[in-house]
Amino acid sequence: MHGELNTYTKTGYKTVDGWLNLVALHAIVQFSNIQKEESIAGPVCEIGVHHGRLFILLHLLTRSEEWSVAWDLFENQCENPFDSGRGDLQKFKENLARFGCDLNRISIYTKNSLALNAAEVIEACGGNPRLFSVDGGHTADITYNDIQIAAKSICDCGIIILDDFFNEAWPGVAEGASKYLIENNDLYPIAILGNKVMLTNSPEAADMYLNRFELAEPGYITKRTEFYSREVICMVPLNTNVIWKYLRDKPAGRFFRKIREYISR
Repeated sequence: MHGELNTYTKTGYKTVDGWLNLVALHAIVQFSNIQKEESIAGPVCEIGVHHGRLFILLHLLTRSEEWSVAWDLFENQCENPFDSGRGDLQKFKENLARFGCDLNRISIYTKNSLALNAAEVIEACGGNPRLFSVDGGHTADITYNDIQIAAKSICDCGIIILDDFFNEAWPGVAEGASKYLIENNDLYPIAILGNKVMLTNSPEAADMYLNRFELAEPGYITKRTEFYSREVICMVPLNTNVIWKYLRDKPAGRFFRKIREYISR
């Protein structure tokens, strides 16, 4: 599936409706490669697939023995009162076929994640997922529920990919995720990038990913900071304000401040 993956990551993903930018795409590919190098195996899955933009990537990253599973409301949009994405089963299947996905290793369920649990996920996947995307209902209650399911089902060193934590249009995601992270002690953040927050299930796994992750993306600054008392990688889009904030306390920034102070006298 390497040819299909290359095609999809270069241009194909742009032709599928959904929310996955190039930075998040490259990061997910790198995290998956780290897992393979560390012999971390398992299925992939997603709650809230929309038309498959991220799910297709996850599937194309699998090995021949790994399953891919999708859950979405699809035609039951009456259960999506805040309109946080409108999954379309027919378009989803068409997109899977269009990019050469192995339909024999994909299971698709029309189901509200509030009626889903970790045991069902593990059974449907045929094992504990190594990559689990959470992009379903964007209310606080649903986000809490979906993160809880993911946390209880991923394999050792598995990664949860949470969408929209910092998206001001969906404050319920931050509320629900924050509540879960405060009340529980089983998830550890790794990275914040491309409108995604990546988490894993042990401090040792988090450190391993942090030490192995290297991604230089044009137009972005990569920095280390803290999030929920853990070191994380952040990739921040470049603009003049970001550049200045990044430089102001470094030697170059202090130099330019002195010049500005001299000129303003």
